[in-house]
Amino acid sequence: MHSYPKLQCVWVKRGLYKDSVDQGHLKSLASGFSLVLAPGELVAENEGPTTLKLAIHQLGPISLLDRNDLMNRALARDILRLPKDQPCAYVQLGAGNINGIDDVQDKIISNLREKGIRVVLGQSPIALHTKPDLRADSVIVDYPNSKYFRAFDFAVLAGGYNSVCEAVRLGLPALFIPNTETGADDQLKRVQQSLHYGPYEMMVEYSKEEFDSVVKRLLECQSRGCDLPATNGAVLAAELIGQHGV
Repeated sequence: MHSYPKLQCVWVKRGLYKDSVDQGHLKSLASGFSLVLAPGELVAENEGPTTLKLAIHQLGPISLLDRNDLMNRALARDILRLPKDQPCAYVQLGAGNINGIDDVQDKIISNLREKGIRVVLGQSPIALHTKPDLRADSVIVDYPNSKYFRAFDFAVLAGGYNSVCEAVRLGLPALFIPNTETGADDQLKRVQQSLHYGPYEMMVEYSKEEFDSVVKRLLECQSRGCDLPATNGAVLAAELIGQHGV
C-alpha cells in the first residue's frame, strides 16, 4: 500500500478479537487505510477489546444475502439433487488452514449418514489443502452457499463470522463448533452470543453422545430462528465505499 499512496484502501475489520490480540498493532494497521469498516456481531455490545478509538464506521451484522434472496426449499433440493422426503444437513467446518478439520469432519459425516441424514459438504474456496470427500452425498464449492440454506433441516458449522451471522440472520438451525485455535478471532465468544437467537447449539469438543443429542433436538425443532432486524450492514458498507470513490 505504501508503494501506491494514491490508492484508496478499505479494511473490513471484524471486531471480536481475543484478549491476547495487540490493540496497538491493530491501531497501527488501521491508520494506513482510507476507510475502516467494522461489521457488527449479532450482539451489539461486545465485552472484548473490539474498538481502536479511530474513525471506524460501525455497521450492523453483514451477510451477502438476505432471506428473500434464498432459493425455496424445493428448488434448492432439486439443484443439489437431494430427495424431498429425507432430512438433509449442511456441513462446513471452515477452510482447515489453521488446524486440521478432516478427522472431526469425517466423524460428523459418518454419524449423520448412519442416521439416514443426507449430507452436503461445503468446501471452502479459500482452503489451501483440499481432498476429494467420498463420505458426503455431495460436495459444493460455490459462493455463496447460503443461497441453498432452505434445502437443509440444519447445519454443522464452524464459529467464524460469516458462518454464524449467515446461519442466524437467514434462519438455518445449526450446531456450531468454534475453532479455539485461531490466533485472533474469538469464535467461542461469538458462538456463545448466538445461542439465544433460536435453534442454535454449541459443541467445543466432538463427542458422539453429545452430537447425537444435539442432532435429535435440531431435527425435532420446528423453529427457524427469531426475526432479527432486517437491516443488513452490507448496505451501509456499500454506501460508504461509494462515497470514498473506491
